[in-house]
Amino acid sequence: MLPNNPSLLGLNIGGGIQVKLRLRRPNRDWDFFPFDQILDTMLHELCHNEHGPHNAEFYKLWDEIRKVHIELLELHKSCTLW
Repeated sequence: MLPNNPSLLGLNIGGGIQVKLRLRRPNRDWDFFPFDQILDTMLHELCHNEHGPHNAEFYKLWDEIRKVHIELLELHKSCTLW
């Protein structure tokens, strides 16, 4: 994944034209990051589609999206179809 900075977990290029996520730990191809961390990174990067800089509006949107995600997980857990 680009850039080569191993501490970077995600990258949003061109306001969402490309969103890149680091799935594996640097220099350990067999070791994946936890799913929840990858998902949260994806939500973070998708927020950059609306707000480029890390400002108050960005963090407000990220918090809102996280809350919706938690609500959907709870709804899924309570569903009797599964």
